[in-house]
Amino acid sequence: MRRRIKKTAVAVFFTAVTLTILILLFVGENSPFYLGNPLSDPKVTQLSQLSDDYIKFLDVGQGDAALISSNGKNAVIDTGPSSAGTALASKLMNCDVKSMDVALITHFHDDHYGGLEYITSAFSIKNLLIPDINKTEENTEEIRRISGAVELSGGKVYTIVEGLNFNVGEFSVTVIGYYPELSEENNRSVFAMAEMDGIRFLFTGDAEKEAEYQLIENTVDARCDVLKVGHHGSSSSSTKKFLEYVDPDYCVISVGLGNQYSHPNDTVLARFEEKKLKVYRTDLLGDITFNINEGDMQILTNE
Repeated sequence: MRRRIKKTAVAVFFTAVTLTILILLFVGENSPFYLGNPLSDPKVTQLSQLSDDYIKFLDVGQGDAALISSNGKNAVIDTGPSSAGTALASKLMNCDVKSMDVALITHFHDDHYGGLEYITSAFSIKNLLIPDINKTEENTEEIRRISGAVELSGGKVYTIVEGLNFNVGEFSVTVIGYYPELSEENNRSVFAMAEMDGIRFLFTGDAEKEAEYQLIENTVDARCDVLKVGHHGSSSSSTKKFLEYVDPDYCVISVGLGNQYSHPNDTVLARFEEKKLKVYRTDLLGDITFNINEGDMQILTNE
């Protein structure tokens, strides 16, 4: 019995020593495994830094979603893939979104509208803006069903036309280009410009070369400060001619980490570098927020 107790005591002693070493390894400030003080987490700091007026490009994996928030009014441009619906709703709630004044869908591919169905169950959508459903054969049955659910809940559904304009608090949002006659769904993406205090954000959906050239041919004023890069940085978009025409200072690429499409394309990234554009990617930085305050812009990321 004494020998068994001695062995037990030794085992307890070595277990305690082992646990102590592990604790020091993982929480010690000088440890390579140090996880940091949770109170100094950049996410916590940045949430407290949000202004009354901002645009946040949300990390939804391989897809697009952006929140425009101003003076208590909220709008989303695209809602990411269906697989990210719950995560998107959580992100919106963390931004104190209670209801959605406007939801604008740029085109009918899942990675841009897929999260909409979940969003309609989590928030009341007052106004849903969608491309002409009669000009596409992409996912029309699901879009009609979701649109019907919005109407049943008291919201209104509008078909997007070029020149459509609406306000989100202090932001003015205008559809500056929409070409439903083009053959590919990506090229039927809506071009939308959000502007406040002279600072302009251009949203492009998955628009490719054909739609970019159409916008240029129509001599639309598409100059912007921040460009939401088309088609997740694919080689099909962000032509040299288009970049020269819109002349941005900042580029945001909404893209999933290690995606199967190898987005963003190296050639496209080289174009941005050649023009000395500042590039922000959701796969590397998480959510990317542009705060607007009295004509000044501050950029916040999760990294």
